[in-house]
Amino acid sequence: MTDQRSPSRPTEQVARPEPLTVDELFEPPARTAAAISADGALVGYLAPWRDRVNVWVQSTAQGIARRVTAEDHSDVQSFHWTDDPRWLLYLSTGEDGENCRLYRADLDVSAGPALDLTPSGSGVVALDLPVGRPGTALVRTTGPGRQSSHLYEVDIATGGLTLLGSSPEASDVWFRGAGGVLYVARPTGDGGTAMLRWDGASGTFHSAAPTIDAVDWLVGLPIRTTPDGAGVWVGSSSESGVTVLQRLDLTTGERTEIDRHPWYDLDTRAAVLPVPSPLVVDRRTGELIGVRYLRERQVIRPLNAHFRAVLGRLESLSGGDIADLSSDQEGRRWVVSFNDDRDPGTTYFYDHATGESRLLFRPHPHLGPHNLAPLVPVSIPARDGTESLCHLTLPVGVSPRGLATVLIVGGGPGVRNYWGYDAAAQLFANRGFAVLRMTSPGSPGFPRTYLDTATGEPRDAMLEDMLGVVEWAVEQGYSDWDRVAIFGEPEGEQAALAGAFYSPEVFAAAVEFSGVVADVASRLPRLPARSPGRMPDRTRTPLLMLRAAGDRPGTAAGADEVAGAAAARGVAVEHVDLDDGGRRGEKRDQVVAMFHAADLFLQRHLGSAR
Repeated sequence: MTDQRSPSRPTEQVARPEPLTVDELFEPPARTAAAISADGALVGYLAPWRDRVNVWVQSTAQGIARRVTAEDHSDVQSFHWTDDPRWLLYLSTGEDGENCRLYRADLDVSAGPALDLTPSGSGVVALDLPVGRPGTALVRTTGPGRQSSHLYEVDIATGGLTLLGSSPEASDVWFRGAGGVLYVARPTGDGGTAMLRWDGASGTFHSAAPTIDAVDWLVGLPIRTTPDGAGVWVGSSSESGVTVLQRLDLTTGERTEIDRHPWYDLDTRAAVLPVPSPLVVDRRTGELIGVRYLRERQVIRPLNAHFRAVLGRLESLSGGDIADLSSDQEGRRWVVSFNDDRDPGTTYFYDHATGESRLLFRPHPHLGPHNLAPLVPVSIPARDGTESLCHLTLPVGVSPRGLATVLIVGGGPGVRNYWGYDAAAQLFANRGFAVLRMTSPGSPGFPRTYLDTATGEPRDAMLEDMLGVVEWAVEQGYSDWDRVAIFGEPEGEQAALAGAFYSPEVFAAAVEFSGVVADVASRLPRLPARSPGRMPDRTRTPLLMLRAAGDRPGTAAGADEVAGAAAARGVAVEHVDLDDGGRRGEKRDQVVAMFHAADLFLQRHLGSAR
């Protein structure tokens, strides 16, 4: 497979799929997160039991699956095979729904009680299985009230805990370098990261390397040190504008370029999203064998001959982008899942010695590819000569001309949109709408030139970009200018309000999720007087405001003020509070309720092709 993947133009299809419900499209996966054991004999995955997510294992020889955890009050968040296939570690949410606890499951005892390895009074935030110390795990925790951070080493067989280091800064990220020397990565006030060395004798920290500035990234979760422990891998913006992979020496601060793609950027989404690290490492040695890059689609660059051969066979299994990837210690047996717009999470087993491959499972068996619409990356010229990277979804079985359209705005400093299964886009496309999902240039994974133009830029410039996307869709013939709605997801809610207040002649409806922060001026330093939150008298666009349970008081107050002022002018305003069902930490019910409300609202104001 070549590095340059050209998105195809959407094509009209004859058959119209059956209507899909919000619940069907947002249904949790039946099975997910598969990974192979170190000896290649077992595959583990997450699946429900008693309405809770648990760990199940199955022989790679296709035996009967068995459950190895018994969590019936909280969900397993993730699991990790150890170097000894007898032991499996997993993280589960506590009963408070917030603090994770670490457990060890004994696979020699069928569904027996798990051993709690969580340090007293702590919540576990990260787990690492260091290659150089088999039989142990590094556990990063926060103290009571999340007011401190700590690093422990766990003896997996005995359950013994050894405290290695403590810090009063809860945001410190611990990792271990050469010779057992401990370091923390500490956020700085300007958005950068300071690398500090821990002196256990004095209990103090000392500068270890130059500060990593705000447009560079530590890659790997947890922070991935090089196999010799003397450096860490970082993503850095290069002189050509693309984000490249470098090695940062923890002693000298010297940077050495390790790899780059000529056009794509290092895939740094894992810094903020639950997606795999951009680093593909050998399970036995910790050596770097591949690097993930991203733009319209993901590309993996292999760094040795063996993985190049494996990668070619894995990519032939699906047209999607490789997501979760694991191998046995020999690098012979592999388990791989794929991120795909119409066949999400499909998971395969592959044996490189025999060439055997087979489907293990589809996480969403009720969603057939024939019922879903293609998600097509499109690059739309922006005001400043760059491009707005968007994803276009057109309804299946409907002529793609003059459609009602939903512009979804997200991304920003914390989140980036990417190609793959998009339940929101599928919902609106299933209703007969064209869907354009727009990513802010300030999202992770864009090169420094994009970040420089996006950081702190005024909202009227962002509005120009949004209007440019709408104009493009109309010029292409996909969209009806009089039936365009804007949908603001988290990190995009201000953009949705800007569209409703500043350009009511363009947007026939607006949906805003998360609410308006009361002190809007702090978020819009260049436009304190023109904040959407201070101009409810500017809109005539029907507005749906969705507020999640647990929002900050300032958020709720700001949303109430805007909704009340707009309604007083006769604007159709719906203000919906989303209950979390009384179970803290569980957000799926909120998401389903949000899209139920948005579905009905947009069909009322845009009409429906059904």
